[in-house]
Amino acid sequence: MGIPLPKGKVKFYKADKRENLQFLGEDLLDHTPQNEVVPLYIGDSFDVVGDRKVTDVKKISDRIQEKSYEISIRNRKKEPVTVQIIERLSGNWQIRKNSHQYQKIDAMTLEFPVAIETNGKINVTYTVRYQS
Repeated sequence: MGIPLPKGKVKFYKADKRENLQFLGEDLLDHTPQNEVVPLYIGDSFDVVGDRKVTDVKKISDRIQEKSYEISIRNRKKEPVTVQIIERLSGNWQIRKNSHQYQKIDAMTLEFPVAIETNGKINVTYTVRYQS
């Protein structure tokens, strides 16, 4: 917004099909200097659901292990959605296989941005090698 923001409550609204405002959620904002990114939590979506499971574990050596994961996301909304799947990894790791493009956000965070059609389902799989 280009201006400093005072500490306080932020409320989120969205116009529905009849242009009536619908309350989406609220969050508390700390004092924020101008031109800073403000992370705000609006709430959880109940019509986009996901499951995560470990599909394989291999011990390569005493110091090396590989794990494979599958993340299934289902969109039950009446419109397509884009979901950012955030995965937290620890230690010294390397992605060996992946079904979708990802971004390495920092040393411990991966993000898989995926688009899901109306009433669609998508499976994201990846294998990571951990070395200690």
